Amino acid sequence: MIDDLVDRILAGDDDAAWELEELVEDDPDALRPYLSRLLDADDVYLPEALFRDAGEDVQREAAARVDAGSPNVWLVTMLTATHGPVVEAAFRRWRRQPPPGIDADTLANVLPRYGWDFETDGRAREIRGATAYALVPEDGPASAEEECPWCGGPLWVLLDVDTADPRVASTLAHTGWQGRLRIVACFLCCIYPRVSFAEVTPDGGATWSPRTARPGYLDGKKLEKAAPPPVRLTVGERRPDRYLGGPTLGGEPHWVQDPDYPDCPACGKVMNYVGGVVGTVIREYVDCSFYLFLHAPCGLAAVVTQTT
Repeated sequence: MIDDLVDRILAGDDDAAWELEELVEDDPDALRPYLSRLLDADDVYLPEALFRDAGEDVQREAAARVDAGSPNVWLVTMLTATHGPVVEAAFRRWRRQPPPGIDADTLANVLPRYGWDFETDGRAREIRGATAYALVPEDGPASAEEECPWCGGPLWVLLDVDTADPRVASTLAHTGWQGRLRIVACFLCCIYPRVSFAEVTPDGGATWSPRTARPGYLDGKKLEKAAPPPVRLTVGERRPDRYLGGPTLGGEPHWVQDPDYPDCPACGKVMNYVGGVVGTVIREYVDCSFYLFLHAPCGLAAVVTQTT
């Protein structure tokens, strides 16, 4: 089956790429023997998640093609899904000296968008978690005391965890956060902007941030209040794969659209991914996924909403 799909992809069949992603979603190792062949798929958009377990041999081959002058930015976005010293060295090199056919502005836009950031000394900064735990829905209050300044409805507590729990500490280790983390947003209004922000403190403080930009198409419109779903999420068992979808604390975002890592509005650095919430899990017919981010040094959290 995989052989047939790869052949169709190399023949230019776009639909085969999405079929392949669905087929290997729960068993990415099955795709490993085919990744080198897929590098030849110049005319088909391939979801970068297909290469999430690419080994150093495939990373080297893709980087060599970019160094040789391939103008295919897709090879760069594919490498953003991988990890390790080979891809980090390639990105550091290209940031200093862009490869032939790909300009510096393109790299500066692509790398942060796909979740890569670097320290001042050139070291890659880990944006995503190395471990992941399920977030388990249970009946209970999920409303904050504060009201949304746009519609007046109560804010929604998407996440309430504490690093005193070893499971939480391990999943948030890459963020540098210590203490209780509550992330709030308006259940209705967070669907309208690309990203909404909250100000957070290690004692569990969480408040809607005025850094959230109101979209222009909402000017003059009065929004109706929407009560948050009466479902709260608690930390469950460890997931066997940090890439798996569903409500998750830690791991890697399971995007339903293109990757969309937000920049911290205070300092401009790419924010750390801390978890995701699937709308249909907390309320039927909520056709959205909510991606949660944190930039601990600035005390800001973010909720990115994508519709399926």
